[in-house]
Amino acid sequence: MPYTIADAFARLRSNLEITDLQTSVVSTRHQNVRQTVANSLKVVDDFLTGSYARSTMISPLSEADIDVFVCLDPSYFHRFNNANGGPAGLLNLARQTIRQIPPWAWKEAQIRIAKGEATYAVDKAKPAAPAPAPIGPQPQA
Repeated sequence: MPYTIADAFARLRSNLEITDLQTSVVSTRHQNVRQTVANSLKVVDDFLTGSYARSTMISPLSEADIDVFVCLDPSYFHRFNNANGGPAGLLNLARQTIRQIPPWAWKEAQIRIAKGEATYAVDKAKPAAPAPAPIGPQPQA
């Protein structure tokens, strides 16, 4: 059955848009990420960036990423500037903080330690693997 250009575009758009339920899941996840970081570190500001913030995220959601930009208090620069492991020490602190986020809320995080235009360290963090299921009968408590 032939479609008008407007009909074909509307069908294409509806196939690419994320559903209201998916939008809700994404919102819950990025709020969990932001809250966990704010509970553990001194955050000056945080905001969404990327396709989700611009409302241009497309399906499939399993391939999507949510970009959350977090600005830490300047005291971290002073605390880790040529001390406490330097940028790698701050990167480790950020990695430990991110790993506190429930594993269902994220798959991978890219962490970038930067000041102004200079990037000092970049790393990725993944959720801790769940403990393997026990093998064989388990004692009753």
